[in-house]
This record gives sequence, structure tokens and C-alpha cells, in this order.
Amino acid sequence: MKKIIFSLIITFTLLILSNVESNGQCASGYSSKTITLTLGNCDYVIDVCYKCEVTNPGSVYIRQITEVDSSCNNALPIDQIIAQAYAEISTGAFIYSNLCIDSWYDAPPCNGGTAYKEFEIIFNYCWQIRLRDNGYQHVFEFIPCEDNATCIETLRYCFANPGYTKLTSSYSSAQSPPCELQLNEITLPTISNPLSECFILNSVPCGIE
Repeated sequence: MKKIIFSLIITFTLLILSNVESNGQCASGYSSKTITLTLGNCDYVIDVCYKCEVTNPGSVYIRQITEVDSSCNNALPIDQIIAQAYAEISTGAFIYSNLCIDSWYDAPPCNGGTAYKEFEIIFNYCWQIRLRDNGYQHVFEFIPCEDNATCIETLRYCFANPGYTKLTSSYSSAQSPPCELQLNEITLPTISNPLSECFILNSVPCGIE
């Protein structure tokens, strides 16, 4: 009887944790951060989850991208906005200034040696769009789909005062994501909260099988 009760408690706990993650909280071991970036010609709030490690790679992934002003007509399509968000959070300047500030002080100098600091950028292949009323206007949110595949870029940095220099990067293997529609094949939501169909982000650097 005790084993059954214990099993039910574990199952219930896992369901709670799964629900927390699916509703937009960071995965265990990650901290959250909200940054406003200009992507194209409009501003967006970028919610990221990240962790900083001294001896192992740190990592970051995007939890959500939200437009700041719906009246701003961006010259970039949505998939390019997401791609640019990834490009922005992949820079040493962003990582050093916004995420792993203290733990990066011991990064080796760029003196021609082989030492470096590693950091992982976790890309999602499948994305969807939601229209949300933020209290004074309706704004679009770009969110990774729950059923997804990931690509990991491992960056290697060294320190060259006053910033970080990217040495090399490597990628995990190409994936076959569970989404097939292109951005132009989905229907943008016109009412609050329902999510659009999932579309594939073709710019994911690992490639698509």
C-alpha cells in the first residue's frame, strides 16, 4: 500500500513539473531573464532561460518572444525575427553583459592558446504564434511548440579586453522535427489566446533531416 501511495505521489509531482514547464517556466536548474531587444526595426521582449557553469558548459534557450508595440510594422517576417533573436543571444557581449556576468571573469585570455569557455545555445525547430491582450493592446507572442526538436550550438569563447571573442562553434546532429508547415502556411490568430499551428524554423543551424 505504501509503495502504491509513494508511486502516486511521484506521478503527481512529475505531472506538476511537466505542467510548470509547458506553461512557460524554466526547466529545473535554469534561471529566467527578460531582455528587450530591437529585432529588425521593432522592439521585442525576449524571455530566456539560462544557466551558468564554471566547469561545464552554460546554456540558454528562448522561452518566448513578445512584440512591444503592435503598431510597429517590422520589415522582417516572423521567422527572421526569431532567427535574429537567436543571433543576438549568441554573442559574447550578450552572454557576458546579461547572463553569466560573475562566472565569466575567469575565462582564459585570447593569447593564441587552446583554452576557452563553453556555452550552449539551444534552438527549437518548431514555433507557434499567440495573440494576447496585454491590457492596452493586442500583441503577438512567438512560442516554441510543446512537441519539438532541439539543436544545440556549442560556442567556445576566450576573453580579449574589453569583451569576448568567439573562437569556434560546433553543432549537434540534424533533426527531423515534428512540424512540417512553413510560416506562410499557418493562419495567424485573430482572437486572444488560441495558439496557431506549429511552423518550422528553417534557419536552425544544425540542419533538417
